[in-house]
Amino acid sequence: MFFGQRTTLSGTVLLNNVKVPKTHLVPGYKGYEVPTADGAILQIIQVAVGTGIAQAAIDETVKFVRTKSRAWLDSGVECVG
Repeated sequence: MFFGQRTTLSGTVLLNNVKVPKTHLVPGYKGYEVPTADGAILQIIQVAVGTGIAQAAIDETVKFVRTKSRAWLDSGVECVG
């Protein structure tokens, strides 16, 4: 199973039986030899995704409490909402 987070444009690409000549291979560390803003940008994106997830969780919790909660027995209130 392959999946990405909703609204993040993340996903998976599988390439099967693809031949890549050794001369075209690049060691992973080579991508980080020259400093770029990529790390900071990716961190900002990750924080934005996390913030969106947290906001949705809060919104759903508020909706649930407003529509499903019940008053305690001795409150003198028949129903909440």
